[in-house]
Amino acid sequence: MKYRRQSASLQEWEEYCEMVLPPNTVTYDFVSVPAGRTHEVFVAAVNRKGTSAASNTVSVNLPARLPPLMMQPPFKLTSTHSTLTVGWVSPHLRGLECTGFLLQRFNESGELEASTEVEPTERRLVVDSLETDTSYGFAISACCELGQGDWSDVAKMRTSLDLSIPYNEIIRILSGMKTLMLDARTQFRGCAALAEIAGQCRPNALAVAKLGGFSAVLRAMWAYPNSADVQERGCGVLVVLGQYANEIEVVMESGSQHLLADMQTRPWNCAMRAQAMRLINIVHERTLGSEAEASGTSAQESSPYYQLP
Repeated sequence: MKYRRQSASLQEWEEYCEMVLPPNTVTYDFVSVPAGRTHEVFVAAVNRKGTSAASNTVSVNLPARLPPLMMQPPFKLTSTHSTLTVGWVSPHLRGLECTGFLLQRFNESGELEASTEVEPTERRLVVDSLETDTSYGFAISACCELGQGDWSDVAKMRTSLDLSIPYNEIIRILSGMKTLMLDARTQFRGCAALAEIAGQCRPNALAVAKLGGFSAVLRAMWAYPNSADVQERGCGVLVVLGQYANEIEVVMESGSQHLLADMQTRPWNCAMRAQAMRLINIVHERTLGSEAEASGTSAQESSPYYQLP
C-alpha cells in the first residue's frame, strides 16, 4: 500500500511512503492525519510471483476546520481535605497540534465556579483551596489552532475528610444532646463543647454546622428558655457560626423550621443575643427563600425577620 498527502502549502506532495501489510488485511486506519489537505492511497497485491498492478487511487480531501473530538471525562488521581489532583487522557486532535486545555469546575449545585487554562503538555492539574469532604464536578476540553473541542461529560470527585477536624467528637456531642434531651446539664455541656470546638478554627465551625450543630443548639435553647447557662452557651455557638454565616452549610433537622419560628417568643438572657439572632435571621431567610422559590412568592412576603423581644 502506498500513501501520500499534500504539504501544508498545498503546492506539492509529501510523505510518499510504502507499507507492507500482513496477508488477508482488508482495512487500515490512518491516524493523526492533518486536516485541510488531500490524501491519496492505492494498493497492490504481492506474492511469490511478483507484484500486481496498482489499484485505482483513492483520494480523500479532509475539511480544513475539524476541532478536537470530545474528550473522555477527567478522573481523580489523588485528594486531600482541600485539594483534588485531576487527570485526563490525551485527546484525539485529528492530526492537529494541541495548544492547550480548558478545565471547568462546578460546585455541588452544578454551578460553574472556575475555568482554568492548562498547558498542552500537561495531563494533570492540582486544584486547591477546596472545601473538605465536598463534591465537585469537572469537565475538560482540548484546544488547537482551529478552535476548541466539545466539553467532556462532567465527572464527580470528592475531597477527603480533614483528619485534623474532630468529626467523631462533634458527632458524639450531638448524639448525646439528642439522646439526653431532658437533661439540661447535658445540653449546657454540649453547647459549651460545640462552642469550644467551633471557636478553634474556621474548618471546625463549618464542620459543626454541617453535622447538625445549628439545629442541636436551637433545640436546646428552645427546650430550656429559662436556663441562663444553656442560653448563653447556645448563643456562644451561634456567634461563632455567625462569623461564617455566608458560607456555612446548615443541616436542618425535621422540625427545626418550627423551632426557628418559636424562638421569637422565648426570652434571651445574654449579651451576645443580637449577634446570635443575626445568624438565625440569615438561616431563616434562606429557608424562606427556598420555600418562596417553590411557591413563587418572595421571602419578604412570607415572613418578616425575627426581632429581639
